[in-house]
Amino acid sequence: MSGALPLTGIRVVNFGIGGVAPFAASQLAQLGATVVKIEAPNEFIMYTLPPWRGLTTTYAALNANCRSVRLNLKEEADRTHAWGLVESADAMLENFRAGAIDRMGFGFAAVAARNPSIVFCSSSGFGREGEMAGLPCTDPHIQAFSGFAALNGRGSGAGERVRYYGMIDLYTGQRVCEAVLAALIARRRQGRPQYVEMTMLGAATAMLLTQLAPYLHGGAAPTNRTARYTAPDGIYQTADRPIALTVESDTQFGALCGALEREELRADPRFATAGARLANMTALDDELSGTFAGAPSDWWLIALRRAGVPCARVHLDHEASSHVEMWTRGNLREVGVNGAGTLRAAAPPWDFDGIEAAPGRAPMPGQDTELLRRGAAQFWDAVEQGQR
Repeated sequence: MSGALPLTGIRVVNFGIGGVAPFAASQLAQLGATVVKIEAPNEFIMYTLPPWRGLTTTYAALNANCRSVRLNLKEEADRTHAWGLVESADAMLENFRAGAIDRMGFGFAAVAARNPSIVFCSSSGFGREGEMAGLPCTDPHIQAFSGFAALNGRGSGAGERVRYYGMIDLYTGQRVCEAVLAALIARRRQGRPQYVEMTMLGAATAMLLTQLAPYLHGGAAPTNRTARYTAPDGIYQTADRPIALTVESDTQFGALCGALEREELRADPRFATAGARLANMTALDDELSGTFAGAPSDWWLIALRRAGVPCARVHLDHEASSHVEMWTRGNLREVGVNGAGTLRAAAPPWDFDGIEAAPGRAPMPGQDTELLRRGAAQFWDAVEQGQR
């Protein structure tokens, strides 16, 4: 077992839909856990774009390294199969509306009574208590409600959600993964079942900590024009394409002025200190934009990197995914989908010394149902031994 992934031997049942619980379950699977997804009849991710060979690329990416079974939990025989999995699992995930899993008969109290060593994680938009408990919630809604969207966009408008669907979904899923790992340790120490509740609102709020802290301490409310902690910091158009740069100290600002051959900016009292640069960020942006427009991006990237100023070219998605660094670092990989071929997708971002990463694969929905019908014990054994 010295070369095994950290969660080898851990068994996880995922009742979840969409992005939160499936992504969390997939992270656990890529850490070595054996994970099976019980497909819900309302799994809307199966109908999102883009379609790909009988399923969607979104479904395949979110459920990488998991197994999949279709069970009708209104039928007693299928409920028995589901209980067989849950009773022999280490962890169970779900992200239905608050209270839905209890009405299905698989809430924490029912599960813990039959599996007293379970780690049970529920995630929803707003949690189980309060005026908004049980309300539907998706990523765009929580971006808006949490204040996240209002901090994005340009101009004096109402803000704009980040145009990457599922960003807070995936962030919440990552926090679910962390919580499950911690609960597995707590279970071993305390010898009792563990219940964890996660909300998308809580995850979004955690992302906003650097904006909320100064405001709650008496500062001005942040807006999409002031939500910076340093200046200059942003995306600047050059003669051919945009670049991003960030300056976090007076030393870096001096290096930037030298690279731009704009030493007078360093002497300008409006920009002489970090506080002054923040107070006059619009004027500073105007000065820098005029300078950057005078030469192409490659010129500026070389000059800025030589000066030690953090900067990067602004890539489109297809450019970033084609970059050699993505592949040499293993950030992207090929994922085999049973009966559908090979999909290129993101790889887990960690490397464990002396341990090979889990091979990339994703399920077709329901592909392992017949294997489960032979019994939960045989199912877990067969999956852990690598059988299809």
